[in-house]
Amino acid sequence: MSGTVLAMGGASNPHGESMETELDGYFSGSPGTQYAGYDFRAVEWSAQVVAYGFGTLFYDQSQAEGLAAIDAAIYAAIEAGDPAPPVVVVGYSASAGAVTKELRVLQSRRAAGLAAPDPADLSFILFGNPNRPNGGILNRLAGLYIPPPLGVTFDGPTPATDYQTLDVSWEYDPVSDFPNQPFNILADLNAFVAFATRHSFYYDVDLTDTDSYVADVTVGNTRYVTLRREHLPLLEPLYKFLPVLAPVFDAVEPVLKYMVDLAYDRTVGPAVSTPLVWGPPRRDPAAVIDGFVSALHGSRSPVPPPVDRAIAPEPPKVLRGADSSATSPARVQRSQAPKASGHGRGHAAARDGNVRTGRRAA
Repeated sequence: MSGTVLAMGGASNPHGESMETELDGYFSGSPGTQYAGYDFRAVEWSAQVVAYGFGTLFYDQSQAEGLAAIDAAIYAAIEAGDPAPPVVVVGYSASAGAVTKELRVLQSRRAAGLAAPDPADLSFILFGNPNRPNGGILNRLAGLYIPPPLGVTFDGPTPATDYQTLDVSWEYDPVSDFPNQPFNILADLNAFVAFATRHSFYYDVDLTDTDSYVADVTVGNTRYVTLRREHLPLLEPLYKFLPVLAPVFDAVEPVLKYMVDLAYDRTVGPAVSTPLVWGPPRRDPAAVIDGFVSALHGSRSPVPPPVDRAIAPEPPKVLRGADSSATSPARVQRSQAPKASGHGRGHAAARDGNVRTGRRAA
């Protein structure tokens, strides 16, 4: 049975224009793609980030409107067939934040025994996700609130749920892979450049090209794919405009990358909620020096030693804005029993070769 793809555009893309081209057409429904034959639909929402000259809604207001829009679209698509057709929800950047809120709502409904779509009928794809547990900017600073004209609540991580989810991020994309050690100026500069060279460039991501994978980790029902390009974002403009100096850049890149990577804690995995560390991460100094020496000798593989979490700062206990009940749309009042239909049809993103091809492959 063919299904439905519901895609929300990112900030300033309220009509979801060109969303079908993202991830190299992965969820477009076109022949030869992962969801060939699916009906692709763009879900309209305000898609605003800042008011006062740039829009009429603050970020949190726009997110609440997006939550209501995607919630209504999901139920409309599922209720359109009997049995329910499979539905895939796609969120990018700001809309991934709205979809994160929807995941919280759906999981809270299931926990409360309220009506919610069967996980066999619904799956999710997120990319450039600001709520990615280890890397998302809205989780790095969870609990922070910036007043209008932004009006944004840093509302914590995308939750683990019963729904199959694929979360895709470029390495160093500052929206979904922000440094968790903010006083590493080199990493901050690299992230600044990566916003221009990574965050808006998911359309050419080929998920069947596993050579570009930095990591492919599945935790529970969520699969996290992290992708890498050939060069560090900080050096990409130099490689492009000063190709004659490429041998010099090749020599310094391993050292720069190692120094940038010291601002990240990769050892805990992408599913672990990891806030900013307001101070140097505690690592074994000898191991840090060994890695630096390896980088100086041209090794592209030295990985910073793990953070000593026994003495690392505790993450915040309260995440302002993360309570799904505060943002739940009106449909949370549904009380009838969940519809039993379409069992066994999980359909999160799959992969060829190392990318699994079954619908439950996310």
